[in-house]
Amino acid sequence: MIKSTTVLGGFQLFLKVNVSKNSNVAGILITGVISIFTLGFIQEGIIPGSVALASKMEVSFVNSYGLPFNSGMVFFFLLLVGACSFGIYYARKKQKALWYNAIMGLTVLLIGYSSFAVIVIRSNANTPLDENDPENLVTLHSYLKREQYGKTPSLLSGPYWNSLRLNEELGANGQPELTSTEGWKDMSPFYLRRFVVLDNDRGEDQNEIKAFVKEIDAEEWVKKNQGNYTIAEKYYESNSSIRKNLF
Repeated sequence: MIKSTTVLGGFQLFLKVNVSKNSNVAGILITGVISIFTLGFIQEGIIPGSVALASKMEVSFVNSYGLPFNSGMVFFFLLLVGACSFGIYYARKKQKALWYNAIMGLTVLLIGYSSFAVIVIRSNANTPLDENDPENLVTLHSYLKREQYGKTPSLLSGPYWNSLRLNEELGANGQPELTSTEGWKDMSPFYLRRFVVLDNDRGEDQNEIKAFVKEIDAEEWVKKNQGNYTIAEKYYESNSSIRKNLF
């Protein structure tokens, strides 16, 4: 996808030089800079941003409103398709060529990046190599941000392979010692999907009895242990105690 976006920038330069009658060095440089910022906006904004928004909706719909798994994801995609469709229709009706091309380009871009669904499908197959376990949109966000690789060094200012981390100093034995994690970035929350057995005879804060990975296991437990039980679907943040100031 990065290559295709880079090709798009090159195509813009080609049009500027070969189609435009007023092409000059300044115009070529401006077009190149715009292409670079467009690539950065796509890589850091549209791709992880859309997935982050979808994952927040998913967690909120399930944990706050008690809706089933994937309800927030479905709502987000319906909202996204509706917004793109309305934007294209409105821009075409009002003959706003710039807005029409921009929204159409964004729509085609999102369709292209829908190939990331292969990552989720592959992860659900539980392959031996399954970094960050991106089985749904909630866990896919951390995968797309490449957090499993840590902080990416700057091309111009390091850090180098033997550089000390922030707040790290050499000890008396010559080995690096970490004095504090202040200033380190937080890792994204990692949520686990669970089917939770609730005891309806207890208060809301103490009614969670047991959580299961599979719904069928939760149903079997309820049948085996007779009581006033119900099964709810919830997301649990599994790394809440370790994700702060992690890298």
